[in-house]
Amino acid sequence: MSPWALLLLTCQTSAADGAAANVSVTDTLTAEYHVDNGNPQDDDDNYGVVYDRLHLVGGAAGMTASARLDLIGFYQAPSAAYRSDARLERVALEVPVGQLRLSAGDLYQQLGRGIVLSLRKADEVSTDVALRGAEARFAGAQQVARVFAGITNPVNFDPVSQKFLVDVDDFLAGSAYELQPASGLILGAHTLYTQPRERLLDAIDRSYNAGFYAELPALFDFVSLYGEVAAQQRELAGEPAIGLAAYGTADLRFGDSGLLFEGLYLDQFEQKGSRNTALQSRFDYNRPPTLERLQEEVLNNRDAAGGRVRVEHRFSTLDLLLFLNAMVRICDAGNPAELRQGHAYGGGEWYFQDGASRVATSAGYRQEQQSDGMTRKIMVHAEGDYLQSLGSGLALHLSTLNELRRRDDFDYLRGSTIAGLEYSRVGSLSFEFGYDTQNPSPDVSSLFFAGMLGIDLADFVQVRLTAGSRRGGLRCVAGACREFPPFAGVATEIVARL
Repeated sequence: MSPWALLLLTCQTSAADGAAANVSVTDTLTAEYHVDNGNPQDDDDNYGVVYDRLHLVGGAAGMTASARLDLIGFYQAPSAAYRSDARLERVALEVPVGQLRLSAGDLYQQLGRGIVLSLRKADEVSTDVALRGAEARFAGAQQVARVFAGITNPVNFDPVSQKFLVDVDDFLAGSAYELQPASGLILGAHTLYTQPRERLLDAIDRSYNAGFYAELPALFDFVSLYGEVAAQQRELAGEPAIGLAAYGTADLRFGDSGLLFEGLYLDQFEQKGSRNTALQSRFDYNRPPTLERLQEEVLNNRDAAGGRVRVEHRFSTLDLLLFLNAMVRICDAGNPAELRQGHAYGGGEWYFQDGASRVATSAGYRQEQQSDGMTRKIMVHAEGDYLQSLGSGLALHLSTLNELRRRDDFDYLRGSTIAGLEYSRVGSLSFEFGYDTQNPSPDVSSLFFAGMLGIDLADFVQVRLTAGSRRGGLRCVAGACREFPPFAGVATEIVARL
């Protein structure tokens, strides 16, 4: 039975029982035409693409069902890697049975803080991967338990490279148990078995994982604590390996002041799957905490150890927040490739005009040094965001990100600044200037200019237009990093919700 028919049957059944049914529809249509983007590659220029995602969610009598139809079409595709396609994605059904909730279809899964497993929707920088299988979840007064199993199902259109991605069907099975034995104390444990379909040799590649955590979300009303440990046994190409991991945080609040401690230890801990055919690298099915800024580059989250401290104070009468952050990480400790990373930055955020306007700014210094004393990277960065209310729903918005970098004794600059006007419930008009001098070749662009127009046709229809060029480069969100190609051309996005 198709998910559409299932949703219709659910609504009809609930209507007969007198229960309220609801259905929501979201359609996102994107059309782009790419011209020469000024990078060294010649397989990502002069083509058009249209992709549409129709997402339908329905619920009644405690049941929910969802499905998404993805349509992709290319005009003058540069190579066979760009493939037109149409398929159902993210099909799921959830049914309550007493204290159980049974789910089947494409399910997102995370264990603990993501050290062992993290299949979450994060396709802005990483491939969207779900587990196509089933889950049974029990929720009692003081305990929650669940078991799940299935095969990994990545979305077949990679939104960054726009290349086709072949299904990998890696097998995963796991369990999780959480107990609250006393008020303010949470204990949890989880297990995971993974078996990639793709093998390096004839031997089966697989891993066995177990993790435990404890959380005190409100100890003494001013301290919250969290700690997690995990162990892993891998068999890769017939060779066994052991992985260990530990993570902890302590968050202290003293009136308007706050102090955060965070620690991380990863020793050969990874959760690899089969090869991602769009990127020609293996899938990562876990996403441990990184200690890094949200948008910072994270190239090694397999063998790392370090700590972070953040101090902040809010001046309530001024509605002003000031903070300082310091981080130290050591990657591949004890190896010839050992890398020591240090990063310190601070900033603040000020709201004024009764919260209608704000200024946020930060700046910092980062250094990465090998064990032999050679400096691999130095970065000085400064960023800011300024929103000035002009009254009657109109506001001026300015944001900027700027970095001075030195890598292997080579200096370069990169950054972008966006300035625009925003009109509440009407739209926005912005202009972006970007620069990147990392590649000095004369045939590679270093300056980028783009205009962006947003129109809110109604509460349920938004249109976004972009024309010009935008810089690429490595972008990261919470440890997931992707190399984005520069964009040059015209793009339109229409989002409709019903």
